[in-house]
Amino acid sequence: MKIKTRYMPYEKAINLPSYEHKKPKKPNILFRTLVRLVSIPDLISARFKYEKIGMERLKRGESCL
Repeated sequence: MKIKTRYMPYEKAINLPSYEHKKPKKPNILFRTLVRLVSIPDLISARFKYEKIGMERLKRGESCL
């Protein structure tokens, strides 16, 4: 991958407009459901288990690992 660079004075570079941050797009609900269904056999074969601890401390809709 080539990165294009250009040299300019600091004053000119600091006056360039800043870009707004865009939130990442969520995958389509159909695709998310398909990925979950396809991954079920792999999770079963690996005997994957998880335990929910301290979920009452989270706010509604807040994510965590």
